Amino acid sequence: MIDAGKGQHSKAAVVDALNPGQAGESDHNYHDYLREIMDGLSPSVFVGLLTTGGALLYANRAALEAIGGNHDKVLGKHFAATPWWAFSASLRRRLRKAIRQAAKGESSRFDMTLRDSAGRLRVMDFTLHPVYGRQGQILYLVPSAHDVTDRIQAEQALRMTQFAVDHAQGIVFQMNADGRVRYVNESACRHLGYAREELVGMPVHEIDPRIAEGDWPALWDRLKAQRSVRLESIHRHRDGHGIPVEISANYFEYEGEEYSFVYVDDISERKATEERIRHLAYYDSVTGLPNRILLCDRLNQAIDSAGRSGQQVIVLFIGLDRFKLVNSVLGHAGGDEVLRIAATRLVAAIDQTDTVARIGGDEFAMVLSGPRAVDPTRTARRILDAIAQPVDVAGQELFVTCSIGAAIYPDDGTDADELLKHACTALHRAKAQGRNDVHAYTPDPGGWDPEWLPLEAGLRKALQRGEFELHYQPRIDLRTGGFSGTEALLRWRHPDKGMLLPARFIPIAEETGLILPIGEWVLQAACLQQRVWLDKGVAPAHIGVNISARQFRQPDLARHVARVLQETGVDPCQLEIELTESMLIQDVDSAIHAMSELKDMGVHIALDDFGTGYSSLSYLRRFPIDTLKIDRSFVSEITSDQSSAAIADAIIAMAHRLGMTVIAEGVETTDQLDILRGSGCDHAQGYLFSRPLPADALTQGLAQGLFAT
Repeated sequence: MIDAGKGQHSKAAVVDALNPGQAGESDHNYHDYLREIMDGLSPSVFVGLLTTGGALLYANRAALEAIGGNHDKVLGKHFAATPWWAFSASLRRRLRKAIRQAAKGESSRFDMTLRDSAGRLRVMDFTLHPVYGRQGQILYLVPSAHDVTDRIQAEQALRMTQFAVDHAQGIVFQMNADGRVRYVNESACRHLGYAREELVGMPVHEIDPRIAEGDWPALWDRLKAQRSVRLESIHRHRDGHGIPVEISANYFEYEGEEYSFVYVDDISERKATEERIRHLAYYDSVTGLPNRILLCDRLNQAIDSAGRSGQQVIVLFIGLDRFKLVNSVLGHAGGDEVLRIAATRLVAAIDQTDTVARIGGDEFAMVLSGPRAVDPTRTARRILDAIAQPVDVAGQELFVTCSIGAAIYPDDGTDADELLKHACTALHRAKAQGRNDVHAYTPDPGGWDPEWLPLEAGLRKALQRGEFELHYQPRIDLRTGGFSGTEALLRWRHPDKGMLLPARFIPIAEETGLILPIGEWVLQAACLQQRVWLDKGVAPAHIGVNISARQFRQPDLARHVARVLQETGVDPCQLEIELTESMLIQDVDSAIHAMSELKDMGVHIALDDFGTGYSSLSYLRRFPIDTLKIDRSFVSEITSDQSSAAIADAIIAMAHRLGMTVIAEGVETTDQLDILRGSGCDHAQGYLFSRPLPADALTQGLAQGLFAT
């Protein structure tokens, strides 16, 4: 017999224990069969046999392989002293205690961590049971262990993941297939203002009011088919306010259960910025009225409606009389207050279905449709009377009058541009004939500028006579204070009238088609001058050239630009083509195609006069624009209007997030410069640094280092 109290046993004793002497041949076969079963168990299941004193009598193949030994090395040793089980002193104490309890008839079960023969840590679900004889005595102890390392590691990973998700800054939901919340992290609770236990089980339509109660099945089918869905929506906070969000939902299926992880971004700040930009794009910053772009949109809608119904549309162009005198007396702040009062009176004079807009400076425009369009004279007289009422600004009483020009659809034009142009012509006639009056547009020569025809005649010969020249306005890098580029500006040295600015003759060139050869000359001359500067080693990084709307619509624009660059030897990356916003929205797809052709060549694209045109984020993101130029009329207001300064911040931040640089035009004071620089504006140009200069004067200034802050 084996002495259970001894720690060592002979091989023969071990064999006797497994094959008792009184056993017959069939019993021997039975024990062999039993050992085969034990050895054939899963590699993760370990089984052995102990004496009541803890000596190891048997270990199955999986246990021996994990030990890295054989029967001769481990059988007969005390269980707690075998190489595999002797992982730590605390474990040995725990095993000895379990053996003592089992010898008394008490089973044990606990997890223990061991290191196998390959050096890997393994977690075992360990049990120790007594085996009783026929007389009720305890004959042996049976240790068994199941390797649960993978399960424990998976549970630990799950807990770590759960902890990470719970404490993540991102907002995370887990949704069941029935459209109810299964799990939320702490960020989601803060996002909606609920406790976790309140959110779990909540139906999705109570969180997202855009999802009706019966819409979920269709949404789930869509998510299941696409596996991932990204969209913008609104979440409802506990206090009732809406939160703009961007949602990314992903479909999962695990062990037959379907669910979705939903990741949420709060985009309130982005939406607020977009709304500020949208307001800037469509509304005047001084009066809050629609600007020219929104006016044209509404005018085109009114024309479409009138075209179907056969009704008229009236356009009134309104200009305040002697407004320059008001600015001189009251300053720009007082002048802005007069504009706001005039805007309020104009709005009061129209129906809600009509539109009044500020075009710029002291000029407003109205679109009248429906009943008001039948008798526009009555509305115009009401406007004259309303504007003529006394104005109190800073305790000073003023009297301001206005002049009005009118144009009628379809008699005076069939599109917005034509109607506005003709109404403006009528306004100038009203001012020329005494002010404070209304004039309707007439197509006779008396309604045109008397200098138009002689200017047109001279313009047709100006190219041949070499009367055009380019002046160049320096651009300053606000980060370094150094010269960073220049813009080419066209001038006409008229033989009789002297130097003429573009505003005097470009409208005539556009109307007559002369803008095409003039534009080609400007591009050629600017690139030739850049070549001269390159040869002298003083060339600007970029030279900006304005392209007219008619040039931009030419299908061979990119080929023409490429030819000019090749002939002059100027690198495409040094040329910056400047476009206006109104040019881009006429035909968006064609504009994108034309711009992409220029970009593919390496030419830079600048969006000029930003703040007076379309400026929609959805369009800006589509156009391949490198540079955004803030319009001078907008820059002039940033020192007198806090909201304008705030919007300047938003424009610059938005442009930078879209990967664009920003140039401020018309910078005239150091206060404007300081605000722009503080807002992160990249470049600036204006009279504060230099007026537009002839090429020789600019070259001399560059050599002397004059253009810096």
